[in-house]
Amino acid sequence: MQNDHACGSCCLAVVVMVVVGIDPGLTGAIAFIKNGVPMDIVDMPVEQVEGKDARVQHRVAGLSLFYLLKDAPYDAMVVYVERVSARPSIGTRPQGAASTFSLGDSFGAVRTAVQCAKLPLHFVTPQSWKRAVGIYGADKDVSRTRATALMPQGTHYWSRKKDHGRAEAALIAWYGWMQQSSSA
Repeated sequence: MQNDHACGSCCLAVVVMVVVGIDPGLTGAIAFIKNGVPMDIVDMPVEQVEGKDARVQHRVAGLSLFYLLKDAPYDAMVVYVERVSARPSIGTRPQGAASTFSLGDSFGAVRTAVQCAKLPLHFVTPQSWKRAVGIYGADKDVSRTRATALMPQGTHYWSRKKDHGRAEAALIAWYGWMQQSSSA
């Protein structure tokens, strides 16, 4: 890619990468950051499906996520997705088979959407990105507080308590941005 400046030489333009961070759960989000600054953060697209006993259930809308990524107005993107796994318990209550399956289904839908959009994809464990951004413990408010400290320009995205998924997606993207910056 050539620059449009007046020197007339064939200097190469520096491509500024947009890093996408994805918290893949039903209450997760997709964050787009550039140079450590949030450009946009959207909630995970979900769709309603008929579940067991005709109850309405939700799942990640993989096709909607694909189009969100494919149609994003950024030239160069790389995606970091939290690698989720089943846990024997959340706090004091055990994680059931249905919630484990739902989490795996969400992760698979996210992975497939990113792959179909033909974007570079990196997986990161919660322990890795949380340690790198300075989060210790499982309290979701800690993510909102830390995201505000690292990216004060984006506080409007995670101002409500229920926006912890947005903050975590932003922090995953911030982790990815740090990784991309150190390898450049």
